[in-house]
Amino acid sequence: MPLHSAHQRFPQHLSATSRHLLAAFGLMSLALLVLAGIYGFYAWNTVKEEAHEKLARLARMASASSRWFFSKETERLALLADALVGVDPVSAHIKVRDHLLRYSHSDPDLSAIYLVTRDGRLLASSRERATDATSRWLTGPAFNQALRLALTSGVPTIGRPVLEGQPDTWIIPLCLSLPDPRRPSALVLVAALRLSNQQVVWRSASLPATGAIGILRDDGYLQSHYPHVGDSTALYSEQHTGYLAEKLERESYPDAGYADDVSSGARNWHVLAFKRLPGYPMTTYVTIPWSDVQAAWGRRVQVPLLLFAIALTALLLSAAWTLRQQRTLERERDEGERTLLDSQAQLQRQTGLLEQTQRAARVGGWELDL
Repeated sequence: MPLHSAHQRFPQHLSATSRHLLAAFGLMSLALLVLAGIYGFYAWNTVKEEAHEKLARLARMASASSRWFFSKETERLALLADALVGVDPVSAHIKVRDHLLRYSHSDPDLSAIYLVTRDGRLLASSRERATDATSRWLTGPAFNQALRLALTSGVPTIGRPVLEGQPDTWIIPLCLSLPDPRRPSALVLVAALRLSNQQVVWRSASLPATGAIGILRDDGYLQSHYPHVGDSTALYSEQHTGYLAEKLERESYPDAGYADDVSSGARNWHVLAFKRLPGYPMTTYVTIPWSDVQAAWGRRVQVPLLLFAIALTALLLSAAWTLRQQRTLERERDEGERTLLDSQAQLQRQTGLLEQTQRAARVGGWELDL
């Protein structure tokens, strides 16, 4: 066999055994990556469902506490209205004010109680005198909307929050008309409820530091929002036409639900749960930033994914060491076979030379004795 043929049998690329080992380690690495991906996806869905459930519980709590607050105040205002039916606020002004004072002092959630005409003119109050701030909100558009609705519907009406006078001292006007057949114009009781007292239960809730609880009215205005951030005046005076308002209107104001990827600003994504406020044209909501869900997922998967990474690293190192050992064994085997083949080729050459020498000796009449 020629010498060059021996080198052609041992090409410099991977052998079949090395390729099989490389494929096996590759499949194991791929399986480990797929398993890590499946676990990460499962953990993400689990964390998101847990966030939804927690927000839903908070939304139900916010709805129940707000309904209790408004129902309690509505019932109390109805009792005061029954006591004032038939009483002339002009001729019996002292009696009317005495009723208002007793009502105001017995309710810590109440800032003041007013009796106004259908056009918003103040007739009596639990306060000593009406301040300029009181006159402003009594003639403002937010209160006038609630006043008109109370007169036309004949049922207690909750108005939008208004500033009572002091900075960030917000009240919720609760209006109830007092129809009297003896007078052509109805009177309206207005209970100024402290917004901060309506949010007392919310403050004790396990709300994330970056979360928020609120009440959205069906007309798009906020009824309540905790905690207060930024300009409260803009918060309560502007109509909100965001994703939640559109979703509620589009779905005919469902009883409860979730919303993901709700953007309240550029690159400011939120997760939100909402619950209808029974008996009122309002919806409570609880929202947290999308980054909170991502952070919770990161905490959930950091240890398992670290273990996956360690296992993958160990597998790759094992693959590299095994392939290196296999290449070393193959190289030693190739060198041994190459040496053997070289020896065989040299022996063949020497044998050929010896045969030629013997033939020449026979021709010359002598023979080599081997």
